[in-house]
Amino acid sequence: GQCEAFGSYYSCEIDICHSCPQGTYSILSGAVSESACIPCGTGTFSNESASKACSVCGAGYYTSDVASDTDGSGVPSGASFCVACPPGKYGQTGSSYVCTDCAAGYSSSSGSENCTACAVGKFARYSGTADCGDCEKGRSANTLVAAVRCDKCNFPLTSWKGATNCSICEDNYYIEDNACYPCPQNGICLWGASRNTAITNIEVEREFWRVGPSYSSILPCISNPAACVGGNYSSEWGYCQENAGGPYCMICEKGYFREGESCEKCGSEGDLIFQLCVALGLLILFVMMVITFRHLRTHGYRIIDLFSSVKMDNVLEWYHLVKPKFKINVVFSQIASDFPGQFPFQYPELFTRISNELSSIFSLGFIAFLPEECVWDARKDRYYRTLLAVTSAPLVVVAMGIFLYTTRRSWIRKSTANKKEAEMKVENLYTFAMEAFLAFTYIIFVPCSQATLAYFACTEEVEGLHSFLEIDATTECWSSHEYKLWLPYALAMVFVYPFGIPFLYLSLLRRHRDGIDPIVPSTGMRGRMTQDAMNTHKAIDIRHKNRAIKPMTFLFDAYEPQFWWW
Repeated sequence: GQCEAFGSYYSCEIDICHSCPQGTYSILSGAVSESACIPCGTGTFSNESASKACSVCGAGYYTSDVASDTDGSGVPSGASFCVACPPGKYGQTGSSYVCTDCAAGYSSSSGSENCTACAVGKFARYSGTADCGDCEKGRSANTLVAAVRCDKCNFPLTSWKGATNCSICEDNYYIEDNACYPCPQNGICLWGASRNTAITNIEVEREFWRVGPSYSSILPCISNPAACVGGNYSSEWGYCQENAGGPYCMICEKGYFREGESCEKCGSEGDLIFQLCVALGLLILFVMMVITFRHLRTHGYRIIDLFSSVKMDNVLEWYHLVKPKFKINVVFSQIASDFPGQFPFQYPELFTRISNELSSIFSLGFIAFLPEECVWDARKDRYYRTLLAVTSAPLVVVAMGIFLYTTRRSWIRKSTANKKEAEMKVENLYTFAMEAFLAFTYIIFVPCSQATLAYFACTEEVEGLHSFLEIDATTECWSSHEYKLWLPYALAMVFVYPFGIPFLYLSLLRRHRDGIDPIVPSTGMRGRMTQDAMNTHKAIDIRHKNRAIKPMTFLFDAYEPQFWWW
């Protein structure tokens, strides 16, 4: 019979109608063969049999005769399925049997109506790319978006993975104003997942220091390397050990004083008072000892019979034997103990400790057992007080000695009826006073000269840091108004100590050189050990008996007559 349903056609079998297959349709009834089924047109599909119409395939899809088609190219007619465009392709309009490849620099996901430009730091080198890739480390996308390649960064610039520009630096470089610079010597410049080394976060190695985070110069801490702990802290105090700071970590914070290479806490007010009492007691004891020994020297046998004359001679002989060795050791110790403060080298810890102990004994360092930082709180221009104290105190002592000498001399002359006896006592007093004066100036010469000349030893100016005294970082040099005010005083002290004392010694020795290096009457020659040892000993005996040069024996008695100037 005749098939009356739409989408079907007549079969030779009785009462059986066949449906038009998928991909076709029929709008007529009574069809007598399959040829009456019309294939779906371009961009349409029919995924069911007995269809009386085909459906339009929408944008992002294409028509195909295979449901699992993934190549993006279907059939122009008779399509049974509407398949999503595969990744890397797109269908901008509907009614299409083919998808278009995304251009280079673009990508798409499945079923896309259009392509998406590669995001920042990603690229698609070829057309039809499903996913944009990340630029490798050390490369950057050639454009901000829709990049088609990644260009290699110009060394030493580099980049993170997936970067759109070369904005970081390789190891051992730091970035500033979008340019890379070599990492400063003794600095550490690294980059990692979370940071790019800039000038502000350069790590400073241990035993080095820099002015601040915005300065590239990294300077060695020569005099106190242990105080410089390095790092990448944000202020100058951050590069120093605890309680230390300032240039080269040389200044202790309030309430602390420098002890070696570290800052120690100052004692309480009670400790300070106790130390002052000890100092006063030592001063009184010293004065009493001087008075006692002076009295024993003058009236010893009438007050106490401590020594027989033989023993006293032995003591004097021992004294004359030890005195020149003591002089040599004093000067050597004074000079050697000041090496760490004068010469910029890193000394072994043992040598530094021994130098500090020697300085406290032979350079009169024990006088400053009360740390200046603890006596008054000052973090600026401290050296002016030190210079004044070190250079003026000996002058005060000398002035007091002169006063005592003149007072004692006047008293002797008034209280002694016998004029000859009085003159003998005055002569003995002068000999004692002169020997004490020469010994005192001999001891203070090195420390006072060092303190004076240290005023002119300034550091070089570096980036962000004024020149300051090498011995005291709190005192600026030529850029300071106070420094210029104190300059005349320092120059005057140069003529008192480094020049004045040697000139005084040379004047005294030259004035009395004929007495120090006498002519032996029996030979008519001066004593020369290389010519005649016996004659030299005779010259030394003549020198010892010369009362005129006795006050100056401290300067020459350890040397042969020939070397009166030594």
